Amino acid sequence: MVTTAAAIAITVALPGAGEPLAAAPAAGAAEAKPPATMFLLISGHSLTDHRLARSLEALLSERGARILWDLHAVEGSSIRQRLAKHLKDGNGVPDHTRSSNTHDGDSDVSDVLIVTEQHRILDALAWEGTSSSLRRLQEWFATQRPDGKSFFLTPWISRADLDDTDAWVRYERAAHIIWDHVIARVNERLRQQGQNREIQVIPAALGLAFAVEALRSGEELEGFDGHNRNERVEALFDDQVHLSPLGVFYLSVLTAMVLTDTKWHSDISETAAGSGLDERQARQLVRLAEQFLERYGARPAVVPDPTLTTRFSFILQYLHYTDRAYGWSGTNQMMRPVRKLVRFVRLGWRFRNGFTDP
Repeated sequence: MVTTAAAIAITVALPGAGEPLAAAPAAGAAEAKPPATMFLLISGHSLTDHRLARSLEALLSERGARILWDLHAVEGSSIRQRLAKHLKDGNGVPDHTRSSNTHDGDSDVSDVLIVTEQHRILDALAWEGTSSSLRRLQEWFATQRPDGKSFFLTPWISRADLDDTDAWVRYERAAHIIWDHVIARVNERLRQQGQNREIQVIPAALGLAFAVEALRSGEELEGFDGHNRNERVEALFDDQVHLSPLGVFYLSVLTAMVLTDTKWHSDISETAAGSGLDERQARQLVRLAEQFLERYGARPAVVPDPTLTTRFSFILQYLHYTDRAYGWSGTNQMMRPVRKLVRFVRLGWRFRNGFTDP
């Protein structure tokens, strides 16, 4: 279970903002136009903590960007709980810390919101009101930053068995279909309310599953020679769910590609070396992120509604996997099937009409 939560705001200024020129421009040369500033607000938890912010800062700085960030940390929060902090209504979770490097008064702001949810998807949808909370957050953000862009970063669940990563990959593939459906329905409701901005998806969990599957393959990969399959995968993780510095680097590269809608062709050796990463492994992960997004971008644009059979099938898969990953604390072995049946009935009834708010 994710134990910490974070909301990060990053400001990205393109080359030259507030920086003196290295040399005077030639006579008659046009004065450079001040670059736009991107204000990036990340509302999340320990899967998207300050390490992601700093990694994004390093990557974008190498491309000539200037990064300013502001970190809000909230213990064990959902979107619903973090929303109260954003709205400043006093009803949010109490354990809230904040740190930042600096802010400036740059104008011409182009804003981006990145938000993620608790990683137990059905429990979050059922009991934390993910869909309605996400709509409210988007409505609030639209009033704050009318020209901003919004992204939902899909969270990944804990790996139930480190020796059976294939089961985790299968689960994340199935869960992404549900996340896609949820975001599509939220966007539909927002359009009905007159909003013309859609929430886009950063497929972090699916992209991580793609990298894990590639690392577990028998294919020779740069920087991972001499490592067995499990060692390759564990290079991305610190524990069952939280990413290692190398895993955070992969997540930040994938995120930067989605935000900028470009491939990361630049040399990342300085970024990798500055972070203490193996440069060859970093280059391989950049290639994997590019390969994944090429395949992801080729998917059909229309997200169909899951059928009743699909919904019930995923509920069963979810219950089976979360039982393996977390177990039922305080429940003896004889009662576990009973509790699983009770949960199936409750979730089946809750989602009888779909995976969004009734």
